[in-house]
Amino acid sequence: MDNSCQNKGTMNDCTLKVRMEFDTLEAAWMLWKNYGKQMGFSVQKHYANKSKIHGEITSRRFLCSKEGTRKPDKRDHLTSQPRQETRTNCLVRLGVSLVRETGKYKVYDFVSEHNHVLHLAATTFMMRSERKMSDGQAFAIDLAYASGIKPKEIHELDIEEHITNIFWANAKMIIDYGHFGDVFSFDTTFGTSKEFRHLAVFIGFNHHREMVIFGATLLYDETAESFKWLSESFLNAHGGRKPKSIFTDQGFAIAKALTEVMPETWHGLCTWHIMQNGIKKLGNLMKDGSLFL
Repeated sequence: MDNSCQNKGTMNDCTLKVRMEFDTLEAAWMLWKNYGKQMGFSVQKHYANKSKIHGEITSRRFLCSKEGTRKPDKRDHLTSQPRQETRTNCLVRLGVSLVRETGKYKVYDFVSEHNHVLHLAATTFMMRSERKMSDGQAFAIDLAYASGIKPKEIHELDIEEHITNIFWANAKMIIDYGHFGDVFSFDTTFGTSKEFRHLAVFIGFNHHREMVIFGATLLYDETAESFKWLSESFLNAHGGRKPKSIFTDQGFAIAKALTEVMPETWHGLCTWHIMQNGIKKLGNLMKDGSLFL
């Protein structure tokens, strides 16, 4: 039986198994990435053993990103909100070693059983190992910087010259908006900072259905005046280009600001926000399994 994967790199071409062979380490890594995406887990590279004589890599392991656990941090007792543990000591892995006679890499170890919940197919693009910047995107950022398109930071002061509202967009956000800014969502439900300012982001999707951010803000309050300032600051950062459609939470202040600053833009309400507000305000009508909403 032929155990070679032929560098095809997709799960439709072959299934991972012990004794499978790859022409190169890169081919093994690409198949591991594709396998992780199909199964719903993020992947990472582990150690690599290198020959001291010839310098080539003789063996390597590829892991699930939830391998191991975080080492105790001596500063944890000083942190009011320590980072949540995301790793689960998952043992899923793929080990390959060099076959000197053929120059190929053979699978000598493969574990497939996870100890954690896997991603749904619709959310695998959000996994860390699936985040990538193409050469074209990197070139566009370098070109933007060379052309003077720099990060835009705009802030507003009160009468005592204290910062009240802040808007920020970097070069990548500005470039992404130029390509994909026809429709986006403005979400103010992320929470507040330690200074009790409201955090909000402008979110859209690129041509790969990946989430992209066009700007972020910290608002002193959620009044029509603050949203008007934010809308004007957003347009100023993006060269005055207005979106065709924008989706927001339902709120009089946002609607009033958008009507004044972007009258030609179609304003829609996010279904999720409508449902959440319905549950909060009409919850008594949904008792006993009612299908009111």
